[in-house]
Amino acid sequence: LGKHLSAFEEVCAGGLSIDRIQATLRAALRDDKVSGVMIHLDTPGGMVCGCQETVAILQQLKAEKAVGAFCDSLTGSAGYHITCAVDRYYLTPSAAVG
Repeated sequence: LGKHLSAFEEVCAGGLSIDRIQATLRAALRDDKVSGVMIHLDTPGGMVCGCQETVAILQQLKAEKAVGAFCDSLTGSAGYHITCAVDRYYLTPSAAVG
């Protein structure tokens, strides 16, 4: 995870921009057809810049819609920080979070 990652960094380096996560969550917040959101982050973590802002968006979203997270592999560090803001966290037996 990182802030302001380019498309190249996302595609070629396997990164995910916090900005893209935030934009997707804001779009879900505005869309009346969306009744809930499930976050699936497969990440060892990354930069914490932008995590608090993402949590704030999740808190807004939770006030109106169901919000959960799912992990079937690894959600660590900055990814775990973000997903801890959800209502329910679903894990497979071999998942690693923290």
